[in-house]
Amino acid sequence: MSLPKSEMKRILVLSIMVTAMLILGIQYTTNAQRPEERPDMPLGMSDTKTMIMQELERSWAYLSLDMNITDDQFIKARKVYQESWIKYKEIADKSEQESGDRETMQAVKVESDKLKAKRTGKLKEILSEEEMKKLTEYENKPQDREQRRMMPR
Repeated sequence: MSLPKSEMKRILVLSIMVTAMLILGIQYTTNAQRPEERPDMPLGMSDTKTMIMQELERSWAYLSLDMNITDDQFIKARKVYQESWIKYKEIADKSEQESGDRETMQAVKVESDKLKAKRTGKLKEILSEEEMKKLTEYENKPQDREQRRMMPR
């Protein structure tokens, strides 16, 4: 016993609709389990990585664009920031792979602070005392820390 052509079309359309609904349901469930994505954050970049890298980027931008350093100082400082960038990126990538627990975050902070101290030491050899003071004041501005704390998550 075979079904009429119109009945077979109806079953085919119904099967396609059920399959489409199933696929959409699975996709919705999968997306719902993903962590919240931020529009200002590149795909796959965690808050920790963003925070670590932005601190270095801000410092470099201020030094290279807002301070009137010489070309020679610029070239030397660039090398220091490149070294820091590579090391910060390693720390940030490592923190992404490990769990985001308190101990991991503290270890990242300690390593990050060590790198900053090392960078500061190298910059003291390049910049004058006054230039170093300006850079340090900029990096430690209270309103900047407040702005970072208030960034949407």
